[in-house]
Amino acid sequence: LEMGGSLSKTINDYFLFTVVGALIVENHTVLFSVGDGLVIINSETIKLGPFPNNEPPYLAYGLVESSLASKEPGLLKIKILKGMPTEDVNSILIGTDGVNDFLDLAEKKLPGKIELVGHISQFWENDKYFRNPDMVRRRLSLVNRDATKYIRNAKGSIKEVRKEAGLLPDDTTMVVIRKSE
Repeated sequence: LEMGGSLSKTINDYFLFTVVGALIVENHTVLFSVGDGLVIINSETIKLGPFPNNEPPYLAYGLVESSLASKEPGLLKIKILKGMPTEDVNSILIGTDGVNDFLDLAEKKLPGKIELVGHISQFWENDKYFRNPDMVRRRLSLVNRDATKYIRNAKGSIKEVRKEAGLLPDDTTMVVIRKSE
């Protein structure tokens, strides 16, 4: 890891990322962001992007000369997406732009399997994701794994090889929060 070069190169190599978050206090909850991604609160989806020229307004663009910083500096500020009483919040999912791709996969089969990917709501509705903190990663890995299927003839010899690519073309990271009962 070398960060001793020019400031703009260092920023471009290491600091261009999305910030999406939730501030939850006793009486009020606020969702905020800068960059691309999405937020789902109580099943209401708020998509962040896409942006022109695939140039999301990452906070770090404000540290260097960039066309985005000079044209629309207001885009580089953290924005409040939604605020509401905490007692009205049942679930929150915050995620990178790769989660947008997941939204379209509910009826697709997992690569190499007959099981469907399933709706995004599984992550806040199914208890297994809260009992085992590794389950979200495991599910995303299943959705994005490459699979190879060997078709055999009656004698057992391989007559065809089918390859299925993973279903998520972009990085997919999420945090899921839900009200405990």
